[in-house]
Amino acid sequence: MALCIQNHWMRTRKQLKFIQRVSDTLDKDHRDIQNQIVRALINKLSAATTSLGKVTETYRGLGGRPEIRVEKWRYIRLKESLQQTMDDLEVWQKRFDPSWFLIMKVANPMIDLELSRDSQMQNQLPSALSVRKAATGGPQSRSSVFLDKDALESAEKIDIPYTSAKWAQRQGSAKWLVLDTMAVDPQLDISRLIQDVRDLARKLSCSDPATFGLLNCYGVIKETDPSNRRKVNSFCFVFRTPARAPQGTSLRSRLICGNTEHSLSERFRIAKEVARSVCYMHTHGFVHKNIRPETILLLQSESTGFGSSFLLGFGNFRSADGRTLQAGDSDWEKNLYRHPRRVGLVPEDEYIMQHDIYSLGVCLLEVGLWETFVLYDDQGGNPRPSPILNLELDNLEQLASIKEHLVSLTRNILPRRMGTKYARVVETCLTCLDPDNADFGDEQEFQDADGVLVAVRYIEKVLLQLDGICL
Repeated sequence: MALCIQNHWMRTRKQLKFIQRVSDTLDKDHRDIQNQIVRALINKLSAATTSLGKVTETYRGLGGRPEIRVEKWRYIRLKESLQQTMDDLEVWQKRFDPSWFLIMKVANPMIDLELSRDSQMQNQLPSALSVRKAATGGPQSRSSVFLDKDALESAEKIDIPYTSAKWAQRQGSAKWLVLDTMAVDPQLDISRLIQDVRDLARKLSCSDPATFGLLNCYGVIKETDPSNRRKVNSFCFVFRTPARAPQGTSLRSRLICGNTEHSLSERFRIAKEVARSVCYMHTHGFVHKNIRPETILLLQSESTGFGSSFLLGFGNFRSADGRTLQAGDSDWEKNLYRHPRRVGLVPEDEYIMQHDIYSLGVCLLEVGLWETFVLYDDQGGNPRPSPILNLELDNLEQLASIKEHLVSLTRNILPRRMGTKYARVVETCLTCLDPDNADFGDEQEFQDADGVLVAVRYIEKVLLQLDGICL
């Protein structure tokens, strides 16, 4: 256990020293967040020192060297103190990582200079270097991300309920994969789309699922038209999974089940994990455009009841700096999670990161209420609105005003179930594009070239606020 704490601290110390060297390259708000999180670490370490001091004694050993002695009867308390210290460091690291990885996105050569000077970064913080290479267009692996079209032809495939993703297992392999297919819109620039697919797959191939909430990408299968090999019909992302068996399901499936035999801690954990996934999607330089419970996978493990959450459903993604197709669809169950100015066949606005934040807000509201907003028939088809939405299928023009209803649920019902702090975060997300939203409303504040400013505000107003909620 002491070795684990030492390893945690070595990584943390390396990160803090690096930040100290590049702090002048960061925006003031970014520095303020870093300072706030570091102060929290200092408080935790101070508390840990006090706690350890109560169960240990320091004395002078041979040669006058200070040594620590622990009485046998105090050993149990020492073990508890060490475990608490390790838990605190892990929690702190999760709070710190989003702003840490965001540094790797800052377009300043000083970042690269300091990374090149530190030979230990390669071994101790490989994920940071991967994010930096991806953000700056640095040298990536030369191996192609595209797999042979028949790579999984004979694999066993199992549908994952209430999502378009599938489980897949190759013959002779004990490991399971997740397949996530995106259809190609013929209106899209296929060459740009192939580039975006390649870039996303390469970035996700370096993804640490436990950190990013994004599954590690094994590769992509390009599915072409049999009568015209040059025409690409779809791309199938192939993801590795830590699961040895297909034990997991979509968040939608859990919500439809409606089982409330779980602790509030489980809901808060899912909310934090999904919010973190959205942050890292943006850190990788992409907007998701399809965040809803059908695109959130819960992989079960022995330590978590519902399982850890991972963001899937990349069917509409694009690079954050690329032009979006000014087109939508008429699927009400998808439009429900879109900002009103992105609803319908011809959305008013081009897609920006704040639209993902709005979609997250709808999901967080659903998780907090633990009531599904979308119902399906027994075969998983024919989606219909949940009664809580007061939405009628024969009058879907109501979708234009659904945001006001969601905000009303957030203000009037959600606080009684999840507390006022959680409800405040959800409302911040749902109103993030309102002109009177003090946190996100002024889009002119977030016009920086590398897209860091909106991410900094997101970390401050969403992630840190969720992390600060204590039960």
